Amino acid sequence: MTYTPTEQANIDAIYRFMEAEAARDFETMYRFTAPDCVSYGPGGMVTRADAYDDVFFASLESLRRSIIDVAADGDTAVFRYRAEMVLRPSGKSASLDGATWARMRGDSSWRHGDWARRGRPPTAPAEGGKVMTYTPTEQANIDAMYRFMEAEAVQDWDTVYQFIAPDCVNYSPTGVVRGHEEMHRFDAAMFAGLQSWRRTILDIVADGDAVVFRWRAEARLRPSGKQAVWEALSWVRMKDGQIIEGWQYFDSAEVRRQLRPQKEAAL
Repeated sequence: MTYTPTEQANIDAIYRFMEAEAARDFETMYRFTAPDCVSYGPGGMVTRADAYDDVFFASLESLRRSIIDVAADGDTAVFRYRAEMVLRPSGKSASLDGATWARMRGDSSWRHGDWARRGRPPTAPAEGGKVMTYTPTEQANIDAMYRFMEAEAVQDWDTVYQFIAPDCVNYSPTGVVRGHEEMHRFDAAMFAGLQSWRRTILDIVADGDAVVFRWRAEARLRPSGKQAVWEALSWVRMKDGQIIEGWQYFDSAEVRRQLRPQKEAAL
């Protein structure tokens, strides 16, 4: 992709932040974190990064995050990463994949961060945000995502699958689903337990064949009528107006907690 100088600077800042994080070079890390930065993640909202890092890194022998994919669009930088860590004092190794949606300021410091599987960032653009100009293909891909969501909400599967390639592969915390046949089985099982379902796009960017969007899901369970609400991030690859590959990031533990029967959840 060809980026503006500011977008390229923001991407470079993300890589330099990761390198400093691996070395626990906090002085360099905080050069890329605005003093009033707010970060949202599975552990809650963080307004003082230094206090959070003191606790977080005390439990780790090492941490390295490797960027798998990155996209920039105006003041937004989004990236998927793999984290590899060694825990203290056990020495146990752990690895996980995550995604971050960050708003950047003109000096390439982070203003807002939505970390991986849960977040509640402001829906309004960050200060200095702007309406982006997309290529015809990028705009068509964005439009396809909105039409996909509308069709999904009314379970119009003929329309839904018009936007999914027959050999599409989807990765999520619940597992990997390949192709239309597996996806039909997954959807049948999921929607059998739902009275209603709607996903609302909170923010979206397109970059070449990639579309990345944050969304809020609102579900009503069957037969209890219990409501569940959560937020997530999707990163999809598009070709000829269809999704060919997708990655879903959300707090699966929080979703399971909300979806449990009330008596079980109280235990």
